[in-house]
Amino acid sequence: MISKMSMTLKETWKLAIRILDILSVVVVYSKGNEHLEMVMMDSKCDTIQTLIRGDHTPEWKGKIKEDMTFIINNGAVYDNDF
Repeated sequence: MISKMSMTLKETWKLAIRILDILSVVVVYSKGNEHLEMVMMDSKCDTIQTLIRGDHTPEWKGKIKEDMTFIINNGAVYDNDF
C-alpha cells in the first residue's frame, strides 16, 4: 500500500506505519542543515524510505523514534528524483 502511493493521489488517506530505522543527516556543504531519513513499514509490511525536510526537523526530531507506530494522515508525496 505505502509503496504504491503516487504524487497524483488526490483522495484522503490514513496509514498506520512503524519506523524501522531513523537517521539524522547533517549536510555540511549546505550550511549544516539537518534532515531526518527513515524507513517506514505499513500494516501490509510494505516499506518505503522517507525523509523529513530540514525546516520540519526540529518539530519532529524529539517526537519520533525507531520502532514507534503511529498514524499518518494526508502527508505530502513527492517523486524521489533528487
